[in-house]
Amino acid sequence: MFLNLRTVTVAAALLITSTLSAQYARSGSYSRSIGNSWLGGSVSVTASLNTTTTSTTLSTTRTANANLTAAVDANVLTHRFRAAQLTCNASNRVTQSNVVANPSQSASARFRLQLAGYTVWDRSVTTTGDLGGIPSRTYNLFPSDVSAPVGVGPFTITLAGNAGVTLGAGANIILPTTAPEVRLLLSGTTAVVGRARVSVGALGFAAGVELQARFAEQRLTVSLIVNALTGLRGMCDYQIQAISLRLIAYLEAFWTRVYSTTLVSWGSGFVGRDLLNL
Repeated sequence: MFLNLRTVTVAAALLITSTLSAQYARSGSYSRSIGNSWLGGSVSVTASLNTTTTSTTLSTTRTANANLTAAVDANVLTHRFRAAQLTCNASNRVTQSNVVANPSQSASARFRLQLAGYTVWDRSVTTTGDLGGIPSRTYNLFPSDVSAPVGVGPFTITLAGNAGVTLGAGANIILPTTAPEVRLLLSGTTAVVGRARVSVGALGFAAGVELQARFAEQRLTVSLIVNALTGLRGMCDYQIQAISLRLIAYLEAFWTRVYSTTLVSWGSGFVGRDLLNL
């Protein structure tokens, strides 16, 4: 009798066991180091989409997921800092029961922006809506100028400087009711601005040279549709200008810059990448 009961139990368990299978998944990423520890940084951006289907004898659950992360790290005079980070993720899960006519849904999306170590936007929604965002803002990476001594022969000079980061982004999300689908619209721009200077002088008068750099200027445009029934559509376009430089000579009188001239300027061109093109 015990063996018969066990056989029946195992058979019942096999009938209701879930079968999880990824229907489709796509991802794209880009990363790059720029400059060096004195003036530069690194960037990384990743976009991924996937759909899954879970079936049992009682119900079928379909899920659509979209995730996007972009980050910039800055180096200024050997100091390293997380300059900006954008995170967006969304999920829409629909379960169709074989017993109950109406399907059930569980949906959520989150959009988070961090700038110079501060969270400037963080919003979550469970229905279709505007995830919000911020207009272009600029923050200093360091509260005051950072400095580093550099030996030049028998002498030591001091390099000083600071950096700022700009970030602007916004997003909309569509999570259809009773449909396993996510629609994401997102755009963003960011850049890190750094400067380093060295000067000589005394009593309020000085002459020097300043290096101004703008690096990791990025543009991100996203329009994606993830549907567990019909598949993936849309695009994720990413553009980056690695670095642009200006070398400026200047004069200061009573701690006020009275003259400056650009000695040389240079910039790399924008590079475009299709992280996702479906």
